[in-house]
Amino acid sequence: MSAAVSNTRLVLIGTLWVNGPVTVILLGGLAATGFLLHLAHANGSDRLQGRGVALLIGGLAVSFVLAWLWWSVNVPKWRIWALERTTDWPALKIRAIQAGLIWDENTEAGSRFTRTEIRSAEDQRRIIALERSWSSQ
Repeated sequence: MSAAVSNTRLVLIGTLWVNGPVTVILLGGLAATGFLLHLAHANGSDRLQGRGVALLIGGLAVSFVLAWLWWSVNVPKWRIWALERTTDWPALKIRAIQAGLIWDENTEAGSRFTRTEIRSAEDQRRIIALERSWSSQ
């Protein structure tokens, strides 16, 4: 185990690590789609006429999928990193849920969304071992 870090700092780092890029991906996708629509309109392109809303929805959908993929891959990495550094995983988990970093597995939506985390076999093994060590304390 690494040196203990405060739960506030662990959540802050997790938010920057995981949710920061999620926000950038979502806003970047919206901006890129808007920019493409603007360019098409400025160039007088009739190819996109009437398709602007569909392109906007498509751009947002792609951004959402990419953002969720980022979250799904990086939350397990953060979870392992945080489990190795916290002195109180149950309290950290509550703070991370309140910050919107992870889902509350005790709710129906949370239990479903938590299943979208993409964990390697090694990540899964480490998370289970680390969480078991906390439940035995």
